[in-house]
Order: sequence, then C-alpha cells, then structure tokens
Amino acid sequence: MEYGDWSNDLLLLSPISHLLSDVNMAFIISLLVGGVIYILILNFWPKGEVVDLKRRFGEKKESVRPLTKISNSIIETIVRQVSKINWDWIIKQREAIKKQLDMAGNPVNMTPDGFLAFTMICALGFLMMEFMFLKKTDLIIVLAFLFIGGLLPKLFLNDLIKKRHHSIVRTLPDVLDLITLSMEAGIDFTAAISKVTSKMEKTPLVEELTIMQQGIRLGQSRMNSMKDMIARVQEPN
Repeated sequence: MEYGDWSNDLLLLSPISHLLSDVNMAFIISLLVGGVIYILILNFWPKGEVVDLKRRFGEKKESVRPLTKISNSIIETIVRQVSKINWDWIIKQREAIKKQLDMAGNPVNMTPDGFLAFTMICALGFLMMEFMFLKKTDLIIVLAFLFIGGLLPKLFLNDLIKKRHHSIVRTLPDVLDLITLSMEAGIDFTAAISKVTSKMEKTPLVEELTIMQQGIRLGQSRMNSMKDMIARVQEPN
C-alpha cells in the first residue's frame, strides 16, 4: 500500500477519533455529575420506611468515611448560600417544603434550605448532562432539562409521603387495639402509648407516637402533642 493511501485513511479516521474523544469526555463528566447526585441521594433519603429518630430529634452522627465528609461539606456550603436568599417566593417555598418534609418523616433531619439546595443541584446536573450528550442550546430544551432535574426531588419526596401514609393507615388498627387493651387493663393513656412504642415494631406511626410522647414528657399538654402529630402527618384519611 502506498504512502498516499495511508494518509487518506488517516484523514478519514481523524473525525472518528475526535468524535470518540468527545464521547469519552462527555461520558466521564456525566459519570462525575451522576456520582455527585447519587451521593446526595444517599445522604438525603432513608433506606426504608423508618427514619432515624436520633437524627430527627437533631442529634448529629459524624461519619468517619472521607467521601461522606467531603460530600457533607459541599452540601453544607451550598445550603448556607441558599439560606441567604430571602425572595418572597423562596420564603413561601420554605414553609411548604417544611410541611412536606414533616409528612415524609423529615429524612435525615433535612431543612427546607437543604431540600432547595438538593433540587438546584439535580437541576444543574441534568442541564450539564444535556450539554454533554445533546449539545443543544435551544431555550425550550434547556428549560425542559432544568424542569425535569428540579422535579425529581419533589417526586422522591411525594413518594416518601405516600409510602409513609400507607404504612400509618395499615398499622393504625393494631396500634388502636393495643392502646384499648392496655387502658382496659387499668393503665392510663400515656402509659398505654409508652407500651405501644416499646413493644411494637418500629413503624412510621410508632415513630410519630414516640415524638408525641417526648413532647408530653417535656411538659407539652397531651392535646397539643396530639395536634402537633396530626399537623406533621396530615394523612387525608
């Protein structure tokens, strides 16, 4: 084969090599972005229906894993910046998100600003992946990817609320039966609640009763503790 043929072949392969290089770079960046979002999800969302009550009561659990420490420091930095935003729309969103987090069991003791920061990171992550793969700068496509990325945390939260409500409705008859039997045996309501929280399997309803019981122990009236539990759960049925 002559030298001219080799040079022609190299010229034909050159665009392909550039394309493969771009694809590899886009794949690596997408993996990094996806990894960051995955770490954030692991930090934010509980692995089951039951959340850690110690974290919900505000007790922080320090992690010894370097990757978790780095991700936590990044999250805390972003949350601090988000907390400085005081637009009227953001203030209203904080109030609505606080109610939804309580309905979901407040995973990992998350704040409204933490949820807003998580939403922004997901939206920007989807936007970066759009630029890497589709490479479109059309306003409609950009807004669509921002919307999808920002919508995912909301969908996750709604799913947690739905599962938690379902669990509460499912276990409510058993809890009421145990409370009724305990009170018929001669113990008062507060002691019956204590028996439920100590004897029954840890479920979302038992968690809420534990929080209600702690409020009573701290001096809150029984009626106000029950009203607070109703306000947290907000189960429509």
